[in-house]
Amino acid sequence: MDIRAILMGLAFAFMWSSAFTSARIIVADASPLYSLAARFLLSGLIGVAIARAMGQSWRLTPKQWYATILFGVCQNALYLGLNFVAMQT
Repeated sequence: MDIRAILMGLAFAFMWSSAFTSARIIVADASPLYSLAARFLLSGLIGVAIARAMGQSWRLTPKQWYATILFGVCQNALYLGLNFVAMQT
């Protein structure tokens, strides 16, 4: 297996798991959706920088863009957004 793929997987797992360990603390003082938006903006910028440094391309087919956007909305906005909102109560 490619070492770069392993490192990307580990980086993703680290970023993903950070949502749950800090969520309860964050929602006590900040809007859940604002805090998620800031978190994913930061992790997205880091992810794009790493991908570009590894030579990845922006060229996706329309079907791949659709799947990427749909996954982002369902996984991040709905799943984590509703999870953070639920932690407020």
